[in-house]
Amino acid sequence: MSDANGSLTDVEWFPGGTELYKYAEIGWTPEPSKRFLTNFHLGMFHVDERTDAGVPKSWGAMLAGNHTFNNGLMVFGRLGWSDGAAPIARRAVNAGLMWRPGYYDDLLGLGVTVADPSDSKLETQTTIEAFYRADLSDNLALTADVQYLKNPGFNEDNPLVFGLRIRFSM
Repeated sequence: MSDANGSLTDVEWFPGGTELYKYAEIGWTPEPSKRFLTNFHLGMFHVDERTDAGVPKSWGAMLAGNHTFNNGLMVFGRLGWSDGAAPIARRAVNAGLMWRPGYYDDLLGLGVTVADPSDSKLETQTTIEAFYRADLSDNLALTADVQYLKNPGFNEDNPLVFGLRIRFSM
């Protein structure tokens, strides 16, 4: 449970009153050592009406799962549904796969998301993403990413976005 009006930059206790975001999730994995590799989850959320912000209450649920095979291939999928005008999407489905090609701890991934926006004037958005993460050492990784967005909200273009990210951990 958290403050639905909370901010990372303006630290104030319940600035819009006690309007809360609540989330609960239950999951299953076949054994503790596989908890990140093979698992299934059911989650539900509820957000109170945010009176000062003019945002109505909303609630929803999601079902997610992934399974990793012995060859390092992981398949995943997620279904989400929400009610109310506040969420970005009313329904969404996401599926994809990730694979470790065997070079150090590198990772190759592909995912597709289809979402129906809450705003009925907007068309269904589809996002396709592919990435390759090269782990250069235990503490350094470089990820190249490409995304194609079809019908992004409030944008007439269907952009192709390229990204390059470096991650350093201590």
